[in-house]
Amino acid sequence: MIRKITLLASFILFLAFTNFPSTAQSWNSISNFGGAATDGALALTINGKAYVFGGIKYNEVWEYDPVSDTWSSKASIPVNGNLAWAFGFVLNNQAYVVGGDTTGSFAVTDRVQVYDPVADSWTEKAPYGGGPADGGFAFTMSGKAYVGGGFDGANLKNDFWEYDPVADSWTQLTNLPTGPVIFPVSFTLGNKAYMGTGDLGVGETKAFWEFDPATKNWQQKADLPGGARQAAVGFALDGKGYIGGGQTGYTSNFSDFYEYDPVADSWTAIASFPVMSTAWSSAFVIGNEAYVGLGVIFPAFTFSNAFYKITLGSLSADDEKTNRLIISPNPVTQVLSIENIKLNGPEDELLLLDASGKTIGSYLPPVHYHTKMELDLSALPQGLYFIKANLNTYKLLKL
Repeated sequence: MIRKITLLASFILFLAFTNFPSTAQSWNSISNFGGAATDGALALTINGKAYVFGGIKYNEVWEYDPVSDTWSSKASIPVNGNLAWAFGFVLNNQAYVVGGDTTGSFAVTDRVQVYDPVADSWTEKAPYGGGPADGGFAFTMSGKAYVGGGFDGANLKNDFWEYDPVADSWTQLTNLPTGPVIFPVSFTLGNKAYMGTGDLGVGETKAFWEFDPATKNWQQKADLPGGARQAAVGFALDGKGYIGGGQTGYTSNFSDFYEYDPVADSWTAIASFPVMSTAWSSAFVIGNEAYVGLGVIFPAFTFSNAFYKITLGSLSADDEKTNRLIISPNPVTQVLSIENIKLNGPEDELLLLDASGKTIGSYLPPVHYHTKMELDLSALPQGLYFIKANLNTYKLLKL
């Protein structure tokens, strides 16, 4: 069996005030990946920068800075050989790299290695509770991680586990409703998580499932449009989920992309990916943009080092004119001044979010329209933050 892995991503936010109706969505190229062309690399976002781990070519780590559109090499994953089709998640601003294949020839591991981008260093945690695995999926909710599926070197897996970073321990949950599955995608929206597509061992699927962490139960939702597939990419943005690309039968790639509305339980097609190197690609989100790159092209079986980005969401022209926040100074060291605040109503609040989209502060201005206020941010650690004034108005803040 040929085995690969897709990348999961997490939450995406508006950085600026630009009109992007669905008819104007488009993919634009960015700087080529800093390493060699590859697939099966894991990508995660921490504090406004992306980190790409491993792949079938090597065990390297590369950091992407969206401001300068540049890649820089970081401390390699501490494994012998490469690390392909690992899966992972971010907790407490650290990247957890779980499992993977160290040779590309069924040498599957259960190691959990944690990367600290500030120290540019690695530590090791308790091995994955499900044992050796690659090609699985992972997501985080309420300070815990959830991991499942994949391949153990001999068979596909349908086990599902919860990870507690405080205890550094794994707890097994009820097996996946899909049965054994490899190379699905997943993302979180609000207080629910979603998982779909993948290879069931008897062929690809386009089934899509919702997970409720409160009950630990799965519920089937509307199937992904288009063809059944595996090794697609998935991410979440502003309350919507996205799945696209992938491959079927190890013979052909998909370039179509779809947006999922969890309220309506429905899918809408968005702009297709511009090239066909979307199998086992890497995806991440920073600010209001989703990035997809690397991957393999069938049937030629050639690899890509290209990356593309797309901006998603909508903001009307009136909103752009009337909701333009003014923040200063930026970067800020202590007190932030905010002007031209316009909220949708007296029940709304000004929100402060961290780079992952988590709300860390809420403030009620003294007047609800076109007012000014000051925030003391001296107690916050350095990093990237967002000021949110209403549903579609965000402002990037550097501390």
